[in-house]
Amino acid sequence: MATYTMLGMYTYEKISSDDFKICFEIPDNCNYVLNQASGKYTIEIHLNGGEKSPSTNFDQHSESVSLINGEIDLTFEQYPHNSPMINKPKAILTDS
Repeated sequence: MATYTMLGMYTYEKISSDDFKICFEIPDNCNYVLNQASGKYTIEIHLNGGEKSPSTNFDQHSESVSLINGEIDLTFEQYPHNSPMINKPKAILTDS
């Protein structure tokens, strides 16, 4: 899938009838937080403190998430230094 400055390759893998594994790459000078609210998942990607631009070296991460009301509504939010938040990519995954 497409890559961004703060998000490299990302994939979705069904691991059970109700669960998916989300694999993604972020720069090695960034961190992320997975949030779940109102039936939606958000992965926020931030630069580490003191950093001004994302590294070109990426680390792989993964998270397992469960269906909520029959789907996974997932958005990646990228927070570059002194720039507007990038609110993509977005995906809706279902069991079918």
